Amino acid sequence: MKIGCIITQYGYGKKENGLSLEYKFTEIFKALGHEVYCLWTDDCDKFQLAQRMIIFNQQKYDFIFFMPMLDEIPIPELDILSESQYTVAWFGDDTWRFENYSKYFARHFKHIITTDKFSLGRYRSLGCDVTLSQWGSLDHASKPGTAWKYAVSFVGGYSAYRRWIEKNLKGYNIYFGSGVSDDEMKEIISTSVINLNLSNSLSWDVRCIFSSVKGLREVARRRKTAEQIKARNFEIPALGGFQLSNYVLGLEDYLKIGEEVAVFTTIESLKTQINYYLTHEEERQKILVAGHQRAITEHLYIHRIRKFLKEINEAIHGNRDR
Repeated sequence: MKIGCIITQYGYGKKENGLSLEYKFTEIFKALGHEVYCLWTDDCDKFQLAQRMIIFNQQKYDFIFFMPMLDEIPIPELDILSESQYTVAWFGDDTWRFENYSKYFARHFKHIITTDKFSLGRYRSLGCDVTLSQWGSLDHASKPGTAWKYAVSFVGGYSAYRRWIEKNLKGYNIYFGSGVSDDEMKEIISTSVINLNLSNSLSWDVRCIFSSVKGLREVARRRKTAEQIKARNFEIPALGGFQLSNYVLGLEDYLKIGEEVAVFTTIESLKTQINYYLTHEEERQKILVAGHQRAITEHLYIHRIRKFLKEINEAIHGNRDR
């Protein structure tokens, strides 16, 4: 297919963040044998983007792919595109952004990709053709890790909830990797006995809320009030790490709980399972191997993209029901 992409080139539109996930999607499109033509939204202001979209529309594509984040796409020019082209938008945060973001932009596209199965009906009620996909992992290890450098680790940014977890896990010798590079992340995951996957949504545990002034402020200000499946759920097993994750609705659709991933729901169950899996190597290793195998055969981004390209192609040619 001939695929047009109107996306950011760099992470969150900032060059210092390195190449964006959207850019890496285009590399997978090419690897699958498709022609790809890109218009970078972070290479110009909104007025310039509008002008470039008019020029971009002079070519005919099988579809044009977007991964909108805020209001970076000028709506009048988007509507012109959607009149003559098959426009597709990936919305990856619908568990908490559907009502305040996605539903207002969805009608401007011909086709929606959502990572939230509970939003499928909501999109259909808007008259949208919609496909369910999911976050995944770009990279994978050839085999699970066996050489340990860290007992327990967590890689990710800080929030009031994550700081509260760190405070409550004093004495467990946990390595918190914040602001690490991709290569450092891969090394930490593959050399940790236990990899924690901690929520970055708002915690409703009153002990966390009242543990600090920052916790109270986060309750008042935080827009992300619902948990979602994240890329890290698939990156940890794909990179050969054992995953102990906070439970999120729908995770069982992708990984078997207790067989391919361990989950916790409270700080008490988190502590219990850390103690358990640090001392039960055979059971931990069995989950690690099974999770790794599932991730590298089903949950890499190339699997996601191959599947949604097939569904989009079927939708374009009228061979797929909504």
